[in-house]
Amino acid sequence: MKTTELIERYVYEVGQHLPRKMQGDIQLELSSLLHDALDERAAETGKEPNTEMAAALLREFGKPESMAANYRPERYLIGPTLYPTFIVVIKIVSIVLASLYGLLFGLSLISGSEASIFLLIWNFLVDLGGTLLLNGGIIIAIFATIEYFSDGSNADGTEDSPDWDPMELPKVSDPSRIKRGELIWGIVWSIFFIVLFTVFPDKISYFSSLNEGDQTFLPLLAAEFFVHVPWLVASWTLDIFLKVLVLREGRWTAVFRWLELVFDLFGFYVLYRIVIGGPIANLDILTWLIKGVLGIVMIVMVFAMVGQLYQLVLKRPFSPTESFKSRIA
Repeated sequence: MKTTELIERYVYEVGQHLPRKMQGDIQLELSSLLHDALDERAAETGKEPNTEMAAALLREFGKPESMAANYRPERYLIGPTLYPTFIVVIKIVSIVLASLYGLLFGLSLISGSEASIFLLIWNFLVDLGGTLLLNGGIIIAIFATIEYFSDGSNADGTEDSPDWDPMELPKVSDPSRIKRGELIWGIVWSIFFIVLFTVFPDKISYFSSLNEGDQTFLPLLAAEFFVHVPWLVASWTLDIFLKVLVLREGRWTAVFRWLELVFDLFGFYVLYRIVIGGPIANLDILTWLIKGVLGIVMIVMVFAMVGQLYQLVLKRPFSPTESFKSRIA
């Protein structure tokens, strides 16, 4: 076996334990390093490089797996850069879900009897715990996916780059600057609502006493509401698509702003269908309350979209859409 072949085998094996995007540069660097080290050793001994000399050198460098570990960035399920946002999202989702289930629990207490109090509490804890676990898993999967596809070379956010130019820092009020946590938060909620309304609509229920005295869970959402679910899913999917594009780009662009406006118009249409449509909930007072809130949201959306259109046409700077506009649709 030739000396060069042994080194190239080692270099190739090291590359197999590295991310594909890192393989080329590191293999080239390692190959050059090994050949230089071998030439220096041969010069020190006064002998021509040979296979035994190369093997001894490679043993000093260590197993390919160990060598690759020196080059490979530290791996995280959720890295330090995303972890603070992850914790905030987990806390807020947990609080919102606990509040929602607490409200449903209160409605169940009003509709149920005193004899069913322990059953109510048990079902409340089981349903809340299951929902928290499910949504926790979804949130972890989202953040882990973002972490996996992000550049891990600066995982802790502290490593300096020799090519970094402070003159390229964006203005503090730069409208193209993204709020990563806000975007991720929007993606999480959109996915949560898609899963809730398509996979677990039966979980949206309340505990009630029937005329015969039997107690059971009744669906909270009216059957007429589910005609709107495909429209809602389409709107949430478009919102996820846009936010992922913005996260990948790292900043808002004019194209993204126009897409945002178009998707907002579609979302407004979906809300309009819901408001003028049939009942939303099987409780009349809840339907009235939800439609009232959606009406207020639509008014806010109109002002926001008109302002954004004005600024886009005149190419004037504008602030990112406020979270209140949210992604109900």
